[in-house]
Amino acid sequence: MKKFLHSQKPALPYLIAAFLFVFLGQWTIAMASRGNTNTLSALILIQGFFFGFTYILSKFSDILLKKNDYLLPVLTFNGLIGGIFWLIFRFFGQYILLILYAYDNDWWRNATNYFRAMSPFVFLGLLIISFIKVLLRKNKWLQVLVVAVLSAIFQNRLTHFYLFQRFRGITHVGYAHVYSLIFMLVLVIIVAKNDIPLDFSDFFAKIKKTFTYSFKSMVQELLQGFFFIFFINGMVARLGSRDLFGVYALILAAFFIARLPSLVYSFLLPKYPDEYFFSNGLQISIGFYLIISLVFFAYPLDYIHHFTINNYVLSRFPLYINVAMLYFIATPVMDLYKFRLKVLGQNKFVMLATIIVNFIFIGVLFYLKNAYNINFIGYLGVFGLNNLLLMILFVLKLKKVS
Repeated sequence: MKKFLHSQKPALPYLIAAFLFVFLGQWTIAMASRGNTNTLSALILIQGFFFGFTYILSKFSDILLKKNDYLLPVLTFNGLIGGIFWLIFRFFGQYILLILYAYDNDWWRNATNYFRAMSPFVFLGLLIISFIKVLLRKNKWLQVLVVAVLSAIFQNRLTHFYLFQRFRGITHVGYAHVYSLIFMLVLVIIVAKNDIPLDFSDFFAKIKKTFTYSFKSMVQELLQGFFFIFFINGMVARLGSRDLFGVYALILAAFFIARLPSLVYSFLLPKYPDEYFFSNGLQISIGFYLIISLVFFAYPLDYIHHFTINNYVLSRFPLYINVAMLYFIATPVMDLYKFRLKVLGQNKFVMLATIIVNFIFIGVLFYLKNAYNINFIGYLGVFGLNNLLLMILFVLKLKKVS
């Protein structure tokens, strides 16, 4: 037990910070939506979009885990990429939402205001992640935890102020999120200021290496996280039921909770690549996923009552969440094996496997939709099978590499 606790010491601050962020974030969503299914789905799906997009682009910061003197080139590169997407999301957000979800005018108008308010998210998030990876390289876990806790509390209190003291709109929830990121960026700069190397040697060569080093990881995450997941989101949105869209958004929020340890360990694997850390992280991730699945099986309405009192959502959520947790059970394992392979230099295999499997299942989904008009559970099943096949491929490849 002592060896186990010592080996997991690096993960504990990030697990605590992640759970706090999710808890306060979902509390904020519950406050902001006030039982409105339209607002609820907009908040969850758009937050998921920005978190996912930032995570994908953060692959450009991975080189900081190996070479600390790359901080200035990485910050410059991330700032440029983040700034470009800030402008794109700010001025073309309404068209992005229309392409992704094509939902009714009320939802689209509400979501567009929130999307525009959140447009600086990627820019700020990439800078924050860069500094956090510098601190991670220096093993400053406690400082990261303190910064995360203070930022999460700041965001929650600011959102509460906007909603109940001054403004009453979804747009200001987005502003509260952005202001909390600015607050977090200032804190993380203060904490990391002594670890920032002012090295401008070979500046542009390092920017080029930053791109080439992380490009395969970014493409793989883009295919896995964006082209497929958001493709599924868009198809569910086109099933035609506003309330069903709300159920789906809540399923994604619940699934994110269950998947959280696997995402945290995946984030840490490049820094702690030893087999013992990986195997224990895998056991913890699977065990947590099963526990959360059982909780949702036993008490589904206790969770959903915090978000809505919509009768349709209340009646459908218990069945759909249990089906989803069963179908998605391979996902935490896939997360860990995917990043274990990357640590072992198998980026090309991971990228090719992801491309092939995703496009096969996109084709299957189109066929089933046109030939059999599959329902919501069918969509969940296709997504689950996609992740199951990827997990099997990654497990077999890791055995071969080992």
